[in-house]
Amino acid sequence: MRLDRPVLLGALAGVAALTWWLAERGPAEEARPPAAPAHVPEHFATNLRTTSMDAQGRPARALETPRLTRFLDDQTSELETPVLRVYREGEPPWVIRSERAWVSSDGYTAVLQGEVHISRDAAPGIRPVTIDTTNLLVRRQEDYLETAEFATLVSQGSRASGVGVQAWLGKENRIKLLSKARGHYEIDPSK
Repeated sequence: MRLDRPVLLGALAGVAALTWWLAERGPAEEARPPAAPAHVPEHFATNLRTTSMDAQGRPARALETPRLTRFLDDQTSELETPVLRVYREGEPPWVIRSERAWVSSDGYTAVLQGEVHISRDAAPGIRPVTIDTTNLLVRRQEDYLETAEFATLVSQGSRASGVGVQAWLGKENRIKLLSKARGHYEIDPSK
């Protein structure tokens, strides 16, 4: 079977036109991998109160916040005006307040952001303590606190301040000023 020259030329012209048209449209879009999820909330809780217990079933820590937001991409959480209480048997609890907080995905590490106020009330044989600072790292399991910021510690008329604080609120119950420490200590003359 032999094709006529005009039919062959018409077919070639059609293929050429189709090729030109496809070339003008640009390369075919490549399949793109799905974009990583943005830092968007996965869920939230309002007026949250939670208490964790020690091995004997006594309160070890309690947390309150008007809003907790958990994020989908990294599973971290943000809290508004959180209040953390750390309990020790036979003593008033340590109460830690901040403007906001960020909590790691495993819940082990938190960064209390903005103004931070730490306090413990007085009890028989226990002096009251307040600490004011900013931007505090908290390692929950160890009841350990740390900041590189300026801090002020007040306890029954005595006052100390410095840059950087480490505090162990668990069994060790110790507070350490790291640098530029200054203090004024009042001694009770009746003792």
